Amino acid sequence: MESNDQVTTRFRPKGRVLEALRDMRKLGVARRLGVIDPQLVEQLRAGAGLVEGHANHDYIDDVAVHWRRAGFPMTEGDKRTPYTESLKSNVGIAKITDEHGAILDHYRNTPLHEAMTRWLDAITPFADDLSLTRINVLRAQGRVQEHIDPPDQNMIQCLLSGQTTFVFRTKSEIRAFRMEIGEIWWFNTTWPHRTLNQSDEERLLLHTRGRVRQSWLAASQEAKPNTTPEPGGFKTEPTPRNPS
Repeated sequence: MESNDQVTTRFRPKGRVLEALRDMRKLGVARRLGVIDPQLVEQLRAGAGLVEGHANHDYIDDVAVHWRRAGFPMTEGDKRTPYTESLKSNVGIAKITDEHGAILDHYRNTPLHEAMTRWLDAITPFADDLSLTRINVLRAQGRVQEHIDPPDQNMIQCLLSGQTTFVFRTKSEIRAFRMEIGEIWWFNTTWPHRTLNQSDEERLLLHTRGRVRQSWLAASQEAKPNTTPEPGGFKTEPTPRNPS
């Protein structure tokens, strides 16, 4: 059976990309940054209707673009892995800002504009070079299969509704983190990971790409796993040749 790990089996990282993966993985797996105001959660949640009509293949093409920038061109076959198929069947995406962090024009006269401004202000102490922001919808009881993200994609994330658990596979163990509504987390998604919505409603996850401040990482503590390693029946499947 083909592994769910999109990159560490299909690709063989080497050179600057391998070094970048190793450098990122030295930062650990997860940090809990704090909690945003419940009123801001409601404002951001109100933008969820904007997701309707967004095509998942656009997101997969976006994934391909970022891996190409990192040095790994994806083939059409790579776009039909268990990971990308689970994206197509489970996930809806709405872009809120462009690649440079500017709020898209068609949101400028909506309440989402003010909410996004407050969100970006809230996470500035933790990260700089803030760029693309999305609302990510995962259907009820849906899951995204195991994959890793390019080493330039630091993600700051906030759960707006539903439930979600991130399950990471490091070289030595499985670590699972359950997010609560309003919590802000940084996850190091260069480790193989899967996500699951454990509720009967859509999971809305806001995430912004940025560069986590080294000074903050040095002063903070790694988060400890806070749920069972295999929520929802996740199975741990060994993947060969993970970067150190």
